[in-house]
Amino acid sequence: MKIVRPITPDDLPAFEEFAFRSTTGIINLPKDHQLLYERIRDSVMTFAETNRDPYRHMYVFVMEDLETGQLGGTSAIRARTGGIEPIYFYKVIDILPRTASPRIPVQKAIQGASEEEGPSNICALYLIPEFRKGGLGRLMSLSRFLFMASHPQHFTETVTSELRGVIDESGRSPFWDAIGKHFFAAELPETFNLLMQGKQFIADFLPQYPIYINVIPFEAQKAIGAVKSSTQPALKMLLDEGFTLQQTIDVFDGGPNVIANLKEIRTIKESVVAMVAHLTDEHVDSDDYLISNTVPEFRSCFGTLTLDSDKATLSKKIAAALKLELGHTIRFAPVPRRKPA
Repeated sequence: MKIVRPITPDDLPAFEEFAFRSTTGIINLPKDHQLLYERIRDSVMTFAETNRDPYRHMYVFVMEDLETGQLGGTSAIRARTGGIEPIYFYKVIDILPRTASPRIPVQKAIQGASEEEGPSNICALYLIPEFRKGGLGRLMSLSRFLFMASHPQHFTETVTSELRGVIDESGRSPFWDAIGKHFFAAELPETFNLLMQGKQFIADFLPQYPIYINVIPFEAQKAIGAVKSSTQPALKMLLDEGFTLQQTIDVFDGGPNVIANLKEIRTIKESVVAMVAHLTDEHVDSDDYLISNTVPEFRSCFGTLTLDSDKATLSKKIAAALKLELGHTIRFAPVPRRKPA
């Protein structure tokens, strides 16, 4: 059985493996031992509510195979964005003609922008290839929403996510090559490495004036607001959860940003809280649900249950996986379409 739980210091070797196996563009998985250690430290303090800096509140989760002990993936939530460093992005804007001539069309452009304080952000989703099956990506991603549903006071009213844009296996981005590299003389992988030291340099190179989209190479135009093929399922999943595309894109690869109201996210909105009233040795025959406990040591998994009023019946296997006992409460939500392996 696969479960999602908070990361611990003992998970550092696997966390490093995720970072070094991940592709270019996951900046929340830095390829740096010390920074990864600090991510874990900040996460442990955040879950324990001992981290006093809200802009360092980062909840990092891992997926564990309880039968083998293998870790197969990670994801995270930033409770607040900005603060320590601004958030930089391009706005996609319309530039209207000054006259009503039919020969002068409305022009699309991108305009550099920043925010000092931003909303909660889900990020750093990564699974090793062996775990990219049976809906495990959905488990890794959506478990964050059950956690947020149980602790809404820690998050903002809106939630965003930045998806990886079009980047090939060598780290080349048509968007960066067409725009960013003209203002910052570095290849994209090197630029991402510099991000680990801070984001101030973005303000130094971000163009001050709008850039007309129709004057950049067509390959770069197609990359604006687009995702690489391997990220398409993640984008579709978030859109199915109620996220919508923003008119903003990433300054490096042109990838899209999506946004949702916290309370309107499907998994959160449809989640139900119930008390564990019965445990059984038998398999419980029902639809599949995403189920979590509601105690500080968060755990979630796919499973089945039956409900009588607000009292749930679970198998003992599910209860053991989630460290549940009679009288504990659970939060669960229906799993759309796919069934776990």
